[in-house]
Amino acid sequence: MDFALSDEQKNFVDAIRNFCDRECGTPDQRERLTDGYREHHSFEIYNQMAELGWLGVTIPEQYGGSGGSMLDACLFMEETSRGLAPIGGYATTLIVAGATQRFGTEAQKEEILDIELDGKPVVKPDPRKARFSVIEKAFKQRNRLQARGI
Repeated sequence: MDFALSDEQKNFVDAIRNFCDRECGTPDQRERLTDGYREHHSFEIYNQMAELGWLGVTIPEQYGGSGGSMLDACLFMEETSRGLAPIGGYATTLIVAGATQRFGTEAQKEEILDIELDGKPVVKPDPRKARFSVIEKAFKQRNRLQARGI
């Protein structure tokens, strides 16, 4: 069995590494992106990564993702962690997207997976039910994951 990364995966790793070095590679950049280190998640960086298509690495192509594997998601998480990218919400996004792919109805997949690619909350807020996304609620609760009302 060959465990070497493909050229495409190596290029993906290099792109993430270069992005992190450029956008959040210095302590001053990270301090600015995290409001003086008070926040663990930067929507600015997260949205830039969404625009690059990286948040949808494991989303099937039919929903606008790249159709990558869990290995690709691991490469993304490894490089963003190495680069100290302040995107504390990605792991939660990955879990919700994976559960939706596996257990969601077609309507849920179309609604939730497409929203995830935009860098917005994974689940749309529903004002009639006061429902909020896991990520949004987590950050409002100071990173304590409380999924009540979802």
